[in-house]
Amino acid sequence: MLQVELWLGSWELPNVPFVNHVAPYVKASYMNYWCNNIKREEIDRIPNVPNYFGSLIERLWGAGLQKQLTKDHPLISLYRNVYWMTHPYQPKAIKRYLATASRVLRYVQDKCIQNEIPVHHWLVLLQQPDYIIEYLRLREKLGQATRTTINYLQVLKPLLFHAMTSFPYDDPTFPIVDGVPDHKVIDGFKYTLDQLLKAFPEIKKK
Repeated sequence: MLQVELWLGSWELPNVPFVNHVAPYVKASYMNYWCNNIKREEIDRIPNVPNYFGSLIERLWGAGLQKQLTKDHPLISLYRNVYWMTHPYQPKAIKRYLATASRVLRYVQDKCIQNEIPVHHWLVLLQQPDYIIEYLRLREKLGQATRTTINYLQVLKPLLFHAMTSFPYDDPTFPIVDGVPDHKVIDGFKYTLDQLLKAFPEIKKK
């Protein structure tokens, strides 16, 4: 966006006297501040236009996209156990991966509550592909790079994979039918993964 600075000096035009009509009343710094605020207000009044003032993290916090599930949430706990087995010497990486998944799932949980979808079990959170896609698109709209979106998806893909394979046996509360995990629930996870692959085809190459 073009930014204009107020010039209060002389233009040094030949045979033209310099008279500063503004200085007695207002400083240039104030005028620039006022002009900048007007631009902010104009952008805020336009729907569906991202606000590029401030840092990305500030915009994400302001939009409520940085909230997370509790650290002891059952699904986060299950995923943490997986990471401790696969990345036993990378605690910082584990924390980062879990935070990524937790932010997405917190948004999904909030949307479910908002739309009166009962969240009686963590499996509900992984059966809402539209909310997951919506969350990632909102982050991109606020300025998140595509590369970061891919990183989010690379955390979500194995989460869905484990939800279809190991989590049903690790969690005694998972629905079991005739001695095996409920295939309808598993199919719901598969559907979510399929929708993510369709919405973000670039992750198929990763």
